[in-house]
Amino acid sequence: MVCSSSSLRTMIQPPKILLWLLERWSPESRPDLEGDFLELYDYRLAEKGRSFANRKLLRDILSIVPLKFIVEENKHKPVAMFSTNIKIARRNLVKNKCTRRSISLVFP
Repeated sequence: MVCSSSSLRTMIQPPKILLWLLERWSPESRPDLEGDFLELYDYRLAEKGRSFANRKLLRDILSIVPLKFIVEENKHKPVAMFSTNIKIARRNLVKNKCTRRSISLVFP
């Protein structure tokens, strides 16, 4: 049985540690990133070789680490923080009658 070079390229997988990092650090909101990075890996493997493809895949994986932290940060409700700020502003206005009077003069 003779294998062509194109079939050998499709059989080569990235190192297991890189695949683990990719699965671990990919944000749940972007499941398409894993497939995109693996497609890039196949392309780079065919063009420049395994070492180059491995280095670039590691760089790509490290580039999504900040994205994962940003996505987790957005899980907090900004509405709750906004309503808290409104309450604090209202309390300050009640405490400072002078400020309240000046606001009523500016905005009748």
